[in-house]
Amino acid sequence: MAHGLRMAMIVVFGAATSLMAGCGNSGGSGAGLTTASLLDGASTGNEDGLKVRNDDPAARPTQVAWTAARAQRCGFNFDAAGLKRNYMAYEAGQGTQQAQITSVDRVYDQTFQSVMAVASSPDYCTDKKTQAIKADLNRHLAGDYTPRLAPAKPKETGGLFDGLASNQAETFNRDTFWQDLEDKKNGVRR
Repeated sequence: MAHGLRMAMIVVFGAATSLMAGCGNSGGSGAGLTTASLLDGASTGNEDGLKVRNDDPAARPTQVAWTAARAQRCGFNFDAAGLKRNYMAYEAGQGTQQAQITSVDRVYDQTFQSVMAVASSPDYCTDKKTQAIKADLNRHLAGDYTPRLAPAKPKETGGLFDGLASNQAETFNRDTFWQDLEDKKNGVRR
């Protein structure tokens, strides 16, 4: 019964939110309700602190520069300048305007430098990290510059929708229901 009530509340709240979002966006600005606004603006990021969504225009140069800097820092044998040249040629081949090419170049250089600064710690190149770098570097060297940054995890806010994205089904146990509620209230996890 509690699950049914929760689902009904979600449906009603979702419908009301959709209606309000439609009214608030009637000016045609395109800034209505987005997933990011529901998740406190959580964007895509990675372990080096770069926060950019895959649909951001800066995602491609950020991804390629991030991979190149990490690969150079971890001692991969490749031509970093050649990778950048090939990537910039790819951008030009996509019909990117000169002003945007300049911006892409600046984003690339800034990302490369900031990652090199972050990656200066001696224990930066772990086995897991070098495997991921190798996969991305091989992709970029083959001409695939698709951004593939790791998604950020949404923060728990204690709100109505927390836990809905979980892959684990919550089961109802009538014998422990009240104790489970008390444990949740007190922050106890089992």
